[in-house]
Amino acid sequence: MLDSNVINAAVLCALLTSSSEPYCVKPLPVDPVQPQIRQARVLAPANQAAPSKKPLPFFAPGRVDILTPSHSIRLAEENKVLLQTHAPGLTAVIIEQVKYDPDDMVTRTRPRFLKGGSASVPVLHQQNGRASIMVTPRALGQVVLQIHAQFADGGFTNSEMVLNVQPSGEIPERLVVGAWGAPSSQARWVTVFLDPKKPARGLTINAFYKNVEDDVEIDPTFASFEVRTANSLPVISMDKATGAIKPLREGDALVETIFGGWTNLTCIVVRDHFDPNPRNTFDCKSLLRPGEQIGRSIRK
Repeated sequence: MLDSNVINAAVLCALLTSSSEPYCVKPLPVDPVQPQIRQARVLAPANQAAPSKKPLPFFAPGRVDILTPSHSIRLAEENKVLLQTHAPGLTAVIIEQVKYDPDDMVTRTRPRFLKGGSASVPVLHQQNGRASIMVTPRALGQVVLQIHAQFADGGFTNSEMVLNVQPSGEIPERLVVGAWGAPSSQARWVTVFLDPKKPARGLTINAFYKNVEDDVEIDPTFASFEVRTANSLPVISMDKATGAIKPLREGDALVETIFGGWTNLTCIVVRDHFDPNPRNTFDCKSLLRPGEQIGRSIRK
């Protein structure tokens, strides 16, 4: 860029000397930065690498199979699961753990996505065309393991397998016995009605384990229930497969839930129908033994 001060000085010198002096016009100073800037502008496009294009995703069924585990799958512990790949370039695996009620397992209806069961897991490749992932089951019993596998060429595929999850070798740090609809909260009292129009009620079991962030679901078939009443006449019956409570007559019953070295007491109150001002007060206090408390888990 030309300096205006230099130009004005040259014009004044020429007027005073009739343009006869050669020193009136001097070469402009060279700016060492300008050539570098111009050169950088010229070379910039050549030095910049063209952005890489990611391959478009496409569905590629049958690229991955989950192999049947040859060892027991343990609750709340890391378990190795082997994958058989049928194409090169497996780059990522996302897992989902799903639980179904026994009546829904065949039709795969009404899935329950387990808390903490969705995760992106590292893939460990082996030399025999297999790969392995680590899975920490979040429920006991039959758990459906679903995987979403991604490949370097953009292909992706899905696969699933039913895992038969066995109890952990570790003792839970805490036990929570809740009610249907609120499984993560300790239930002290659960009210059920003889009126068939009222919704069914039941107990849920969740446990906390060391090194597992969330509570895990316990299948009732792995626990035991003991029911106490004031006399030999039963007030309720427990479905040990689902934890459902069937009311038989008005009264109260104390349910002791036992799992993993823990015990918990829940008071079940049976009424004929909903009454905001009930005449009979049922609270299970007469069924408690010395030192026992309702809604508190105790390690035996």
